[in-house]
Amino acid sequence: MKYLQITLLLFVLAACGGKAWEANMVDQLLEKYKDKPNTEILLSDMQETSGGKFIHAYKVIGTDNKGDFHLITTVQDNNVTEGFYALHYDNLGMSIGRIDSLGNKSTIVAPPGFNTVIGNPKYGEFREENGHRVWHFFSTYLFYRTLFGMGNRMIYYNHYNDYYHHYRYNRPYYGSGSGSSPSWGTKSTATKQTHKNFYQRSVNRSGSWQRSYSSSSSRGGGGFGK
Repeated sequence: MKYLQITLLLFVLAACGGKAWEANMVDQLLEKYKDKPNTEILLSDMQETSGGKFIHAYKVIGTDNKGDFHLITTVQDNNVTEGFYALHYDNLGMSIGRIDSLGNKSTIVAPPGFNTVIGNPKYGEFREENGHRVWHFFSTYLFYRTLFGMGNRMIYYNHYNDYYHHYRYNRPYYGSGSGSSPSWGTKSTATKQTHKNFYQRSVNRSGSWQRSYSSSSSRGGGGFGK
């Protein structure tokens, strides 16, 4: 099914005047760090300019020789295609590319840190809190909340477990917040606090590209890499 969705998406992009496929910045970064397991690429910002250009900003996070995570680099891509911008419009603050501990590449969209630090007993633990199991980083790693852009979100075990067993190999995961809103991504209330600049600029976005790309189940991007 996922391959059918990707094929249909590529067909839509072509029908909308898209150019032939070429490696995007996420693909290039994954190739660059292919020999560095536990590397994660976060979509840290995005912008549509008044001139009709599309921009992405990425944070590349990886481990040092002690296995501790840190910021490797930040990258700004000023030449994002309209199709790729549309594909990831719902994914602000999300992990949109990673290399796992075995060196496998993946571009399936996921909450930041869910594949690397959340659930890892080196960095923290789930504790009972008001009838829920909630993730707490150990004091040494509290800064990971800022590093991964998690903000003050409560990270519940049932969300992590749901992602780990049902989503991580085949489809994007946004969790569930209050009401029907997601916990992660562009539509999340929490993301509006962690990525304020994006929403402050929103009044200046034309959004004309949205007429060509409807919000559908095929948005969210990604597939499992080699």
